[in-house]
Amino acid sequence: MFKLPHLTVRPRTYDACVFTEVFFREVYDIPLALEPKFIIDTGANVGYASIFFANKYPSATIVAVEPEEENFRTMEKNTEQYPSITCRKEGVWHKDALLRVWNKDAGSWAFSLEEVEDEAQAEMKGVTITEIMKQAGVDRIDILKVDIEGGEQELFSENLDSWLPNVDVLLIELHERLREGCGDNFHAAMEQYGFTKIQEKEGREFIWRNKKYL
Repeated sequence: MFKLPHLTVRPRTYDACVFTEVFFREVYDIPLALEPKFIIDTGANVGYASIFFANKYPSATIVAVEPEEENFRTMEKNTEQYPSITCRKEGVWHKDALLRVWNKDAGSWAFSLEEVEDEAQAEMKGVTITEIMKQAGVDRIDILKVDIEGGEQELFSENLDSWLPNVDVLLIELHERLREGCGDNFHAAMEQYGFTKIQEKEGREFIWRNKKYL
């Protein structure tokens, strides 16, 4: 394992388990025939996966997206020594929308989002993958990590043409335990856009790659 700076691991949270998964069990250490230049980490939590990517792929630009306030502040602190990581306090969604956390008692690792109409109820704005790419000035995503606690149901429901065909490698955790059937849209999208599963780690980290880049 590479040398890490001092990182915050909060007591009475799931941070220690995530830290172990990322840095010791290396669930994101995947074989790639490419040198990633642009990575998006959605559901970035406190930034451990983004930091792993920054060390493994030092030439990559990384956008880390996390909606929850305390997680986001911790991520900013953890990643401050990594200029290649840009932190965004937003929720990844399939369209422009106002969002809020609906399960605040779930724990820092399991917050889920829902769309609201009333701006007074909103806690953050939703951001699309397309908008992240546009603002970064890129037309391809080398690695897209998706760990958004059931939000994959919305993310893969519509407006896919502008971004999904431009993803080389997709790392995703599906959350059927939170939202039954949330993987249906995802699997349909994988078939429609020519992705194939190349690896499964820890029984839950599914790694898909665009067949055009196999």
